[in-house]
Amino acid sequence: MRYDDQTHIASRDEIFSLGLSGKNLSYDALQTDISWNSATFNLLNSYFKELGIRIIEDYNDLVSLELAKNNVLTNAGALLADQKFIKHSLVFATYWNDFEKSNNKTGKSMDNFDGNLLEILKNSQQFIENKSNVDFKKTDTKRIEYPDYPKLAIREALVNALVHRDYTKFYDQININIYTDRLEIISPGGMVDKSKIQELDPYRIESKRRNPILANIFSMLKLMERRGSGIKRNFKYLCNTRKLQFKTYPRIYIWW
Repeated sequence: MRYDDQTHIASRDEIFSLGLSGKNLSYDALQTDISWNSATFNLLNSYFKELGIRIIEDYNDLVSLELAKNNVLTNAGALLADQKFIKHSLVFATYWNDFEKSNNKTGKSMDNFDGNLLEILKNSQQFIENKSNVDFKKTDTKRIEYPDYPKLAIREALVNALVHRDYTKFYDQININIYTDRLEIISPGGMVDKSKIQELDPYRIESKRRNPILANIFSMLKLMERRGSGIKRNFKYLCNTRKLQFKTYPRIYIWW
């Protein structure tokens, strides 16, 4: 395979990903060998119920959402089921208590999250919020909080990492690194079209979905928008507090 001016032997994951691309298929649409009736969707249904969306009651509901086909779950269904069917849906979260990765264990904290994407989202967001600082400003009538990273910006970045990650990279995971001066979220898989985001205008990036079924579900849950404006919203959330940067390499996507 060739990236920029370098050539390397394609890995098993890259060959699998190329096969999907050549057939115009997405990972989340592929069928698993997991019987649909071995899965439950209580967590997803709780989100649907809260938003007044019809809950999943039977096989036909799963099919209509593209979470099942031919009596088995799709990968999207497996990633959103209550059970931990897909073991490589991993997030490694580390608070380094330093400006860079170091062997200093003082104040260092680590956690791992896997399984249902909605549960991963909740746990990852909670980890970041717990390890972030919050400044306060008192007015005559109330106290205003100024967290290191606005909650909406954290959620937006995590949703994009989970929905748009390349799940064909079976031995990779999303990495959350919290340093003294920044937060990094690293997701397996570069830009879908192999471009480098640092060379593009972030306000004019065309929306391309790596996992359209997952993107549709998260849009239904009001956790992301179909028109792909997440990067622009993150700039808006952080414009008064932090400098937002993005970087992509052939196989990873970094937000910090």
